[in-house]
Amino acid sequence: MNQNKVSEVMTAAVKFCPLDRSINSAAQIMWENDCGCVPIVDEQTRVVGIVTDRDLAMATYTQGRPLFDIAIEPMMSKKVITCGPDDSVSFALKLMRDAKVHRLPVVDDQGKLVGMLSLSDIAREIEIESAGARSNPAIELADVVASIRKPRPPVTVVALPGGAADGAVKAAMPRKRSPRKKKDPSQRPAKP
Repeated sequence: MNQNKVSEVMTAAVKFCPLDRSINSAAQIMWENDCGCVPIVDEQTRVVGIVTDRDLAMATYTQGRPLFDIAIEPMMSKKVITCGPDDSVSFALKLMRDAKVHRLPVVDDQGKLVGMLSLSDIAREIEIESAGARSNPAIELADVVASIRKPRPPVTVVALPGGAADGAVKAAMPRKRSPRKKKDPSQRPAKP
């Protein structure tokens, strides 16, 4: 598995969404293709962002508007970690581990989308390769998943104009618990 190229494991028939669409278009692609993210591309199909199912949920919550009324660009992640088709799967796993992501768009030398590599793709390949084997080649994958699933530091939500600003900001802030006061036993009502 470590020697495999990304191109041997990735999903090549990737659905993507143009930058000028609404979040609703990305949601439709995810629903119709049973995927958890959609790469966002420019006119030359170069990856310029990515939208995840979580981004959709947060857009709905913070904006308080229908998805077809929300542009993709302000909601997408612009910092996209990518890999190339000739990169090793081990290198891609390291990228995923370091960035704490489940999926990587696969791009050519010009940044054009050529595929998508997910932990599911890698897990399927490991299952195929390890059928009947006594060794456990899934250790590297398990390490990546464990690293990704570690809790991330709290994020402050900045609501955009027209959104549910107060609710969003309060929801993102850690709650302070007041110390519990012990009740004085002499203050308890008498039992009948």
